[in-house]
Amino acid sequence: GGFWLREMGLYDEAGTLIAVSNMAESYKPKLEEGSGRTQTLRMILIVSSTEAIQVIAGGDTVLATKDFVADAIAVHEKTRNHPDASTTAKGLVQLSSATTSTDETKASTPKALKTVSDASMKKA
Repeated sequence: GGFWLREMGLYDEAGTLIAVSNMAESYKPKLEEGSGRTQTLRMILIVSSTEAIQVIAGGDTVLATKDFVADAIAVHEKTRNHPDASTTAKGLVQLSSATTSTDETKASTPKALKTVSDASMKKA
């Protein structure tokens, strides 16, 4: 770290530089600067012949098209499989304006909180 990235290169397995590209400027910080990070670079290659090209994606690489993601979201939005929230898990929560409830499955509205706050201020 501690340098600016302005260009990138792609090397083959033998270490031969096979492509060079400019890129949007990006700073790669040092850990001592308080912000270390992994930098992921993407390069678009335009080739004249694909006969000799073999694309191999690593096991940790996940690829999804925009259409796949849009379709998956649309299907999910049409289902009722939206988990409820609890005190131990994120999820959807129903609002309640009740001021005397002990229900742990609903969240208080601002109106309920104001009512309880106003009542406690009157007692003080």
